Amino acid sequence: MIQDEAHQNVRAFPMSSRTGRLRSPLRVHELTMDVLDLLEGGPADTLVLPVWSDERPLTGLAALVDWRACGQLSANLRRGLTTGAHGESTLTLTRGIPSAWRMVLVGLGPRGDLDREGAEAAGDHLYEVIRRLGARRVILGVPSGRRDPSLPLALVEALFERLGADALAAADPRDAPIWWAIAEPELIPYIRAIAEGRSPSR
Repeated sequence: MIQDEAHQNVRAFPMSSRTGRLRSPLRVHELTMDVLDLLEGGPADTLVLPVWSDERPLTGLAALVDWRACGQLSANLRRGLTTGAHGESTLTLTRGIPSAWRMVLVGLGPRGDLDREGAEAAGDHLYEVIRRLGARRVILGVPSGRRDPSLPLALVEALFERLGADALAAADPRDAPIWWAIAEPELIPYIRAIAEGRSPSR
């Protein structure tokens, strides 16, 4: 369960004169069918799903959440309530996922239009959206890396840097928000390297 692994895969940040060596508020978990059980029993308040505008059906955690929520995401896409356009953010309540009462879909635009710089900017944008919501415990569905794994990894790296800065700046590291990154098995070793402060070799 997510709660039982709260101290696994955490990044040790540099020494701080005020708090000493800190642990990162990052948790990394593999995307499997069992992850739905983790979501149901987990402690999150917000679920954030980056979405491509030209990828249908949905992939990754978004596809599993859509299934668990009885097609809620697919219905919103069909009605045009959200499109996945670059910079778009759609806030909605979740259905059938008790542990995360709200969900944010963040548009990435067309997959073919996104380069590494754009992916890093998307990570920064995603961070700002969640920060403005005041979310404290967030589950992130890392975008699929099947076509180009460098893009989701660049997004995650940019996001993790912002979260690390928050952890270092907090008067009490326990006050920093906690994030769970749910990713495809192929991405897990690289995301764990990022979370541990190592350079992921791809």
